[in-house]
Amino acid sequence: MISTAPQDIAFAPFLSTRFIQTGTTSPKGVIPQDLGTPPQLYWVRSGTGFADLGYTKSHPSSSTPAPADTTPTALGDPDFSRHDVLFLTMGVQGTTGYSLRLERIQKTGNEVRFLLKTKRPAPGMRVGEALTHPGTLVTVDKLPKEAHLVMILDGKEAGFQQKILE
Repeated sequence: MISTAPQDIAFAPFLSTRFIQTGTTSPKGVIPQDLGTPPQLYWVRSGTGFADLGYTKSHPSSSTPAPADTTPTALGDPDFSRHDVLFLTMGVQGTTGYSLRLERIQKTGNEVRFLLKTKRPAPGMRVGEALTHPGTLVTVDKLPKEAHLVMILDGKEAGFQQKILE
């Protein structure tokens, strides 16, 4: 049996947030708003899917101003003929103080692994009470449709909800 070493996949941050308020970025109800929702991975393969997620012209759709740390980078709209957009989240949290950072993407055969680090508020830390959706939005070269996606949070394989937006 031939062993294949994982191959790193390059990614570009498109929008990295400390938190995203639920309900403000998903006009079509794509993103869950229930506390305790598990981590999610949204695989966006087209401009229509990107609009369904609630983003156009690289600005989050919102009826209220976004906090300073949710401002997207000035990368413009993704070219979906060459790239996919991946929105990875920790799920809905009940307070501020959470964040999620994508460290690596690795591909072995048909499996694509997303290695993520979380930051959680320390016990006793003062935090705001609000439903938050910590996550990161990145662009990658087109992934094969048959790819098997795996989310690794803080070194452990995590169960997650996956949604493909085409």
